[in-house]
Amino acid sequence: MEVSGRLGWMDGWMDGWMDGWMDGWMDGWMGGLGRSEGIRD
Repeated sequence: MEVSGRLGWMDGWMDGWMDGWMDGWMDGWMGGLGRSEGIRD
């Protein structure tokens, strides 16, 4: 129970961290790409 609980917590933490990181990375990448090509969302 303790191990599975810890793994579940780690999975949730990693999922949230990756989601936020990917969202921020994509936003920055797409924003930079849009600016470089003069594209507006």
